[in-house]
Amino acid sequence: FRRAISAAINRREIIDSVYYGFASLPEETVPAEYIERDLTLANGLLDEVGLSEKGADGVRLRPDGEPLTILIECGAEAPDLIPVGELLVEHLKPVGIKATLKRIDPQLRGQRTAANELQATIMWCHDQGYNNTWTSEIFGTSAQAWWRWYTTNGKEGEEPPDWAKKAWEIDKKRWQSVTGSDEYEELWREGLAWHREYLPLITIVEKVKYPVIVSAKMGNIPSSGFAIAANFSAEQFFFGE
Repeated sequence: FRRAISAAINRREIIDSVYYGFASLPEETVPAEYIERDLTLANGLLDEVGLSEKGADGVRLRPDGEPLTILIECGAEAPDLIPVGELLVEHLKPVGIKATLKRIDPQLRGQRTAANELQATIMWCHDQGYNNTWTSEIFGTSAQAWWRWYTTNGKEGEEPPDWAKKAWEIDKKRWQSVTGSDEYEELWREGLAWHREYLPLITIVEKVKYPVIVSAKMGNIPSSGFAIAANFSAEQFFFGE
C-alpha cells in the first residue's frame, strides 16, 4: 500500500511548483521504481492488496465496503507542508483514494500523535537530521502503540510485527558500535536498506535548499552544508568592520 502511495505522487511537480527546482528526488530513501509517478503501477499495487472494488464516484472501497479515505492532519511547522499536502490530495485522486488535508495547531498535532489518533501527517524529513531519522525514530511519530511497547519493555502499547522490530535491532547494534567506524557505517547503510524495503515513511523530496540570509558584515558563516546547522551555531559568528 505504501509503495502504491509513493508511486502515485508526482514529485517532479512538487519540486517545480513548491521548491522552485531547489530539491531533488528521494533516491536515498525510496526505491527507484517507486520514485517517479506511475499510475499504472500504483493502481496495480492497490488492486493487489485487495482494494480493487470502487464506488460510483471512483473511490476505492475498503474490505468493509466503506470508501477509502485518508485524513492528513498537518501542523504546518514549515511553510512548504501545506502546499505539498494540497498537491498530495490531488495526486491520490487518480488512484481512487480520497484524501483530505486539515491544518491543525502544531501542539494539537503533537497531542494527537501521542494519542495515536492520526491517520496521516506531513513533517519535514527532506534531509538527515540524525542517524535515527529513517529507522526506529519513525515510529515515535507514526506508530505510537508500537513505540510505547518498545519504550516500556512491552508493558504498554502493541507489540510491533517482526519487520518493524528489525529497525530497533539495527539501531541497537549501531548505537553499540563506534561512531564513524566501518561497522557503524555498514549498520547505517543497513538501516537505509530497511527503510527502502518497507517505506514506513514516504519521503517526498530530498536535499531541499535552505537560504541563510545574514548581514555582509557577519563573519564565520558557512557557505555550504546544512543551513539548520548554521541556525544553531550563532555563538561562532562575529561582526567585522
